[in-house]
Amino acid sequence: MKYLLPIILGVLSLEGAPYRYEQPAQPNVHELKNVVDTLRRELSNQTESMRMLEQKTITQDDIIDALQKEIELNREAQKERLKLSQGDLGSLQQEVKSLSDNAKETQDALKGYKTKLASLEKSIEGIQSAMNNLIELQRLSAGLEPDGKTYKVKAGDSLEKIARHNGTTIKALKEANNLTKDQIVIGQTLKLPE
Repeated sequence: MKYLLPIILGVLSLEGAPYRYEQPAQPNVHELKNVVDTLRRELSNQTESMRMLEQKTITQDDIIDALQKEIELNREAQKERLKLSQGDLGSLQQEVKSLSDNAKETQDALKGYKTKLASLEKSIEGIQSAMNNLIELQRLSAGLEPDGKTYKVKAGDSLEKIARHNGTTIKALKEANNLTKDQIVIGQTLKLPE
């Protein structure tokens, strides 16, 4: 409706001077595609980083498991030595202390991995948000409204083009929008038949 007023004023002008209608700025599809491509590359890079971090976490978990097994074996061996050698008690105590220190370092490493996992989960949430934004941008660049059930008419559109692009017929579009003619106006919102 807001686009019809300038056209009517131009036709009804008393001076006879032609009214110059300027179409409102439309988002540049090429720029939107560049943004979408950039987001896809960033998403791919984030996904690869996450995959690498997950692989490192798995590898480090395997190392921790192996260290814990080694610590347990060392403890058992120490117990056996303690039974065999009562005279070398001071030396055994030093080794047990060393094993305890190793166990503490392992626990600290586990805490660090838990922190990294929490960070990865936040990254995944960010990527999911970026993916949702990407999907919304793709819908908008295709001319679909966010609800997916309407279409906003752009310059160069026709009922035939809109029907073909949305998998319907001109007749169905006209019936869904109570149109008697094939004429549509830029900015007009059309319901898409289901």
